[in-house]
Order: sequence, then structure tokens, then C-alpha cells
Amino acid sequence: MEAPIDWKYVITQIVADTVESTWHCAKYVVLLCGLPGAGKSMFSGFLAAEFREAFEKNRDADDAIPEVRVCGSEFHEVHANLSRGSGQDMAEDDVKLSLQAADVVIIDEMHLTAADRQPIIAVVTSEGAKVGCEGAVYTIKLSCRDEAHALELIERSRRPLARATVQALFQNFADDNDIDEPAFTVESFAQPE
Repeated sequence: MEAPIDWKYVITQIVADTVESTWHCAKYVVLLCGLPGAGKSMFSGFLAAEFREAFEKNRDADDAIPEVRVCGSEFHEVHANLSRGSGQDMAEDDVKLSLQAADVVIIDEMHLTAADRQPIIAVVTSEGAKVGCEGAVYTIKLSCRDEAHALELIERSRRPLARATVQALFQNFADDNDIDEPAFTVESFAQPE
């Protein structure tokens, strides 16, 4: 796994590359990847706030403020066993609707491997093509220092998992080197200093 960088730098860089850039896309998608407890939800909250602040600061008086939407995993996990469909189907529906309603969509899910990310990236690409707009997808991996750190983080999580499950998830995440560009690897946002 590549060396992690500071999360504040990543947020600043993404906002600079999108809101403050001279080349604008109609839609921006930020795909957060990481183990449970790594701080994806906290990171998404800070990123959404920075986007909103930058949009407000950079708009003309007669412009509407672009919308920012966070697609979280909690809704899909709670409703995954309904007859309506799987949690994955519901997550994809949420992303589709969010892309229709918002200019920036932050996807707060695990997406540990390229195979996990591919269905969501396909939805984003398909939805962009349907409405004929250009977009950019940023992938952010929130990493853990090592397996022990991953186990420590999950113990503090709202949804603790079995040790063997965390070990398997950590190994899948650590082995994943196939990431779409542009990408950032960020040290876990939830770690104690």
C-alpha cells in the first residue's frame, strides 16, 4: 500500500481541483474506501462541508449554489433484507438519485477492492452518459497502519465485527492495488494521536 498522506491536504486538493478549477465538470463523485471504523463517515462530513463552503464563496450573486449529497451505508445495511432488493441494489439506486439531484456526490461505503468499486463506478458512468454530462470520480482510500490498528478501530466502531472478519477485510484492502485515478490514500481519519 502506498504511503498515506494528510487528510486535510486531500480535502483541500479535491476542492481546489473541482470547485476552484478553471475546468469544471457538471458532476463530481468522491468514492470513499476503507475498513469499518476508519473514519469514512467523519471524512465525508468534513469534505461535504468544505464543498458547500467553497461553492458558497465562489458563486456569483445570481447563481444557485450547487448541491452536495452524501450517500451513506447505514440506510442500506438496515434495509438490506427487505423484499425490495439487496443492499447493493439500494446503494446503486441511492447513487443514481443523488446524481440526478446533486452536483457533488460523496459515496461513504467500504469498497475495499476494485471489484467492489466497479458496480458503483459503472452506475456513475451510466448515469452521466444518460444525461450527457461530464464528470469526475475521485477515489479516496482511508488506510490503517496495520492489522492491529484495523482491529483497534473496529472495536470502537458502532458496528463491531468478528476478529476473523476484520482480518479478512484488512487483507483484501491491503492487497488492493488496482485503484482508479485520481486517487488519494489517507491515514485513517479516526486514529488516536
